[in-house]
Amino acid sequence: MTTPNSVPGLVAGAAVILGLLLAISGGTLDPYALSLVTVAGCAVFVAARLNLRGHPVSATRLPVVILAFGISISLIHDVLFLPGVLVNPARLGGFRQGVGAIALILATYFWKSAPAWIARVRFPVIVVIAAGLGVIMFYASPTPGIDVWHLQQEGALELLRGENPYSTLYPNIYGPGTPLIDPSLLSPDGRYVTTYPYMPLTLLLGAPLAWLGDVRWLMLAAVVLSAVLIRKLGCGSLQAELAGVFLLVQPQGFMVLELAWTEPVALAAVLTAVLVVSRVQEKKKREGEEQGWDWLTAGLAGAVAASSKQYVPLLLIPLIFALPVRARIKAAAVAVCGTLIIVLPFLAWDPSAFLRGTIEFQLRQPFRLDALSWLAAIAALGGPLLPSWPAFLLAGVSLVMTLRRMISLRQGVLVSAASWIVFVAFNKQAFCNYYWLATGLLCATVALFSQMEHKGN
Repeated sequence: MTTPNSVPGLVAGAAVILGLLLAISGGTLDPYALSLVTVAGCAVFVAARLNLRGHPVSATRLPVVILAFGISISLIHDVLFLPGVLVNPARLGGFRQGVGAIALILATYFWKSAPAWIARVRFPVIVVIAAGLGVIMFYASPTPGIDVWHLQQEGALELLRGENPYSTLYPNIYGPGTPLIDPSLLSPDGRYVTTYPYMPLTLLLGAPLAWLGDVRWLMLAAVVLSAVLIRKLGCGSLQAELAGVFLLVQPQGFMVLELAWTEPVALAAVLTAVLVVSRVQEKKKREGEEQGWDWLTAGLAGAVAASSKQYVPLLLIPLIFALPVRARIKAAAVAVCGTLIIVLPFLAWDPSAFLRGTIEFQLRQPFRLDALSWLAAIAALGGPLLPSWPAFLLAGVSLVMTLRRMISLRQGVLVSAASWIVFVAFNKQAFCNYYWLATGLLCATVALFSQMEHKGN
């Protein structure tokens, strides 16, 4: 029987399940992996409903045990099956040794009488080693054969040249007739992609790093920042540290870096907004009212996050309900205006090209039969190619059933994760990067639950 005290364990279990199922399928259609997605999604929804009741939740060690198990399996997987899909294994020298070093450092968590300096430095050292493993991945796969990397790399360089990335033609690396890109998004001869499909924030942040040689440095920095933010949200507790470590080492996490998927940027931006809202809540508890310009900082953080990826507003909606009531409208207005300020220069540069890249491109993306979603599973079983609009409806239903007028921050992030998993699991495209993002949101939720060890429930 589930109780409010089981919520942290449910969330940690769902995070580990989502992370480990990627080791089974790599994020593509697989009956076992899809079953695990469904189990994890149900667990998150149940946790969100239980946590909504507002009953006190006592600190337990169950999440720590679950995360330790997930980390152990992840490290074993990384040693036995070197990560990445387009890497040159001969250039992965030092990867297994780095994984072994992380395992040795993690062993110090069982050393109850460890000196204080070890407790202080072990998480930062793990972060540095994990970042080094990401660098090794870049070296082993310098030019991955995926359009995501080529579009981002060339788009950022175009911006540095003073050209409009949204109006640029990009070589279609898959060749004419590819089923991976809708023909309407290609040039008449099929040799070029006719627009840039990502939001402006990735361009602005990625341009200097593309100039240095590889836009993926941005993704690596975002993953590191996300792990640090997760630990910060949990006030440096053991539970929060392990949640951050799991984000760093989970199976296929290095593949997300290798293929330059932009979800790390979205996660880092959302978690930054979560941290800002956390500070606003803390100030309200101390002083009874939101003070000064708290709504402004929350709104600006929301604007940055909303500019990172088209779907991020779905993740931000629950955070609004975690803000003090009088700050919500002002923060939301700042977030909308701030997003427009970031977007408008590119929109004004070439309106049709910008809308084609950021909206039309997403809507016209083809149905992927290899997606890890129920829509792809139905098609694989001989059913019809169903539209993806029910994903929006189901995500909305999830929001309605797990939100209230005033919620805690951890409930807000948990609701974001629940609605996101539903949205992905019933969409026409659902791959490793999207489930990686869900894992990150759940790790942040686990960290937020660990605040009770330091601040009380």
